[in-house]
Amino acid sequence: MKLFFKVTLRDHHGKIPEEMKLDIQFFNTDTKAWEKIDSENAGYLEGTYNFEYYIPSRIYGDQPTLRKVREVLQTGGMPMFRLIDALSKEQVYILAKQGAYTMLEDAISYDFGNLSLLQREQIEDLDNPKIPSVLIATAKIAQDTTPEMEDLQKEIDDLKEQIRQQEANNETNTTSGEQVEEIDFLTRRVSSLEEDINNLASEKGVLETTITQQNQTISSQLGEINHYKNIEQQQQNTISTLEAEKQTLQQQIDESSQETVEEEYIPKSVSANKLYTDVIDEIKIAKENTVASGFKLSNISINLKTVAEKDEGGLRFQVIDINNASAINGAAISDIKIDITEDETPVVNELIVPKLIGLTETAARNYLEKFSLRLDPVYQLIDTQNSTLSQGQAFKQSPEPGTTTTPDATITVIFAKNNQHLN
Repeated sequence: MKLFFKVTLRDHHGKIPEEMKLDIQFFNTDTKAWEKIDSENAGYLEGTYNFEYYIPSRIYGDQPTLRKVREVLQTGGMPMFRLIDALSKEQVYILAKQGAYTMLEDAISYDFGNLSLLQREQIEDLDNPKIPSVLIATAKIAQDTTPEMEDLQKEIDDLKEQIRQQEANNETNTTSGEQVEEIDFLTRRVSSLEEDINNLASEKGVLETTITQQNQTISSQLGEINHYKNIEQQQQNTISTLEAEKQTLQQQIDESSQETVEEEYIPKSVSANKLYTDVIDEIKIAKENTVASGFKLSNISINLKTVAEKDEGGLRFQVIDINNASAINGAAISDIKIDITEDETPVVNELIVPKLIGLTETAARNYLEKFSLRLDPVYQLIDTQNSTLSQGQAFKQSPEPGTTTTPDATITVIFAKNNQHLN
């Protein structure tokens, strides 16, 4: 995209001044400062300056000013520019603080208008070190030339009447050299005044065209201002709506945080066989840990509080954690008493293979040791989540229970192993 800048300068007498070196500055809303843009002088003719400023679609390197100008244009806004004297040093000499822009195809025309330079004595605070910038030009205001044209036309009419009377007198009297000279003077005066009228009429047409263009620009700018005001109002309405929603949500969060939400305690359910096996395993571990103490466990009685239920897999119990007992209806709690007595098996030469189905490896090994039998454990991959079997529970043995064997024989037992525990 390109930006085309234009400005026409005249001195306070309306004449073309000497060519000046001008710079265009952009107001960066991030840095809150005026920054020079690297515009290219595209021409100078009879007091009219033209500049070009190219904005690429991609900007490489560190060019924050160029990036900011492009950002403003991409968001639908119009950057703020001003025109200054490039040779000013102690003070910034401002010629124009703003201009009028016109949208073109893939370009924008920015016109600072017709400016009239002020006389130095007319510039307030000039060379005042406390004042960082001063305005050294003013916009040329289009004036109505109609009264002046009417005065000139009246003067022409009076001169023509004098010429007519002089010619009428000449017809009756002899014309002297002075009279001829006076008629020529009046005629030249009339021609000069008519030329002035034509010039004023031309200037009036130009001024009227300029006024029309300025009015169109003002209308366009007012339309854009109203457009942005509407957008701002819509955004403000959206912000108000979001703020209301935020307050409602915050109120709901506050109300929810004040409510005590207790999660329902659901104890884990196990089969009756698994419950009994776990109890035996724990007792055996305790027995092994107390061998060196000189004491032994016997005639053990255990009371459990559970929630009993029955499904297609058989009887199941949910052992209650005492810390969460208050969360369960007391009418659903059952007391289970388990009495366990140590079984002393006599030594014989011929043994009956005991039933090991349902035991864990530790329980089965300890149980066989009482009969001087050995255990050959085999683990088989079983989906215990979709089976009545539990992890580590025996479900098959060889020789079969009830058959006879001799002491020191090996009993092969197959235990269930969940696939997630498989190495």
